Parts: sequence; C-alpha cells; structure tokens
Amino acid sequence: MAKIPAAYFLCWAPHIYAAGVLAGKVYDNANPRDFRDNVVKSEALEKATKQRILRAEGASQNGFESLGFFAAAVVAGNMAGLGATELNALSVSYVATRLAFVVVYVHFQTDRWWSAPRSAFWLAGIGLVFRLWIRAGLVVMRAGRMA
Repeated sequence: MAKIPAAYFLCWAPHIYAAGVLAGKVYDNANPRDFRDNVVKSEALEKATKQRILRAEGASQNGFESLGFFAAAVVAGNMAGLGATELNALSVSYVATRLAFVVVYVHFQTDRWWSAPRSAFWLAGIGLVFRLWIRAGLVVMRAGRMA
C-alpha cells in the first residue's frame, strides 16, 4: 500500500519542480490556477524554461489522471487476496514507469525522439494497472466469490 503515496508524490513532484524551482515569482500561490497563463505571458522566463515548466505541469496532470485507477487497482488486489509478491512487483513497477515517464517528459522532450519512449513508459504503466485489475478479478473468480 506504500506505493500509493509514492505514486501520489510522483504526481506532485513535477508541479513542485515547476512552480518552486523553475518559475520563481511567476507562480502566484493566491491564484494557482493562473499558473499556466502566467508562464505563457511571462517575459522574465526564457522560452526553454517556459517549455520545461509546461511539460512538468503536463506530467503532473497526467499522473493525477491515472492515480485513482492505480490506487483502486492496488486496493482491489489487496482485497481480493492477490499474493503480496505479485501485488508489490506490479505496484513497484508502476511507480518505476511513472518515474521514468516524468523524467523523460520533463527533461528530455527538447529532443522529439524521446516522445516515443515517454509514451511507452506511460503505456507500460497503464498496462501494469490493467494487469493488477485482471489478476485481482481472476483471484476472486477462482475463489468463487463473484456473483
């Protein structure tokens, strides 16, 4: 279950990096929803920095979009009685693919070649979540606990 907070942290990390490290005074904590617009309009930030900030924000949003699906899959696997070794291996692998996705998205996207590996990391992560759901369902089905 500790992998859920790790995945949650990986959702926040790119935003913290963008707002706290890269953006400086462009981030307005009183109006956080205006951050993207403030970055785009800023004349104080270089184009490369703006692009990195926007990619970091995209990586953060992408993580939050799949976090619930992952967390529910971990809970389903746990409740179904999926073996701890398999549950942990799939969960750790998901977190690793998210970490790789974030690093590639934020730091390597100036070279378009990296878009394919980034997408592959995303797809692998989602595939692992589907595998968690399927394995949990099979455990329940084999135990005769499905209606």
